[in-house]
Amino acid sequence: KPLVGRMRFFFKNPIVDAYFSYVLAFGARGGADVGEAFFTASRISQYKPETWVRAFTEMAERLAPIAEQAMERGHRMTARQTWLRASFFD
Repeated sequence: KPLVGRMRFFFKNPIVDAYFSYVLAFGARGGADVGEAFFTASRISQYKPETWVRAFTEMAERLAPIAEQAMERGHRMTARQTWLRASFFD
């Protein structure tokens, strides 16, 4: 039997949960950190699309200053990785 609809990551709605699995998958490529993804998901109402936009934007706005601070201190790799994560949420 296919796993679609049987396996759940966070949301009860299978379509919304499938998108969340997409968010998690990009963590391996420098996208959302798993903890950041689950924190962001906890701030989302699966039936209100505007909460997705708000939660993702807020996470991007949290990460951008961290990247800027890392760059100011000369930590270019940390800054690059953090900006990449921030752009994923923005």
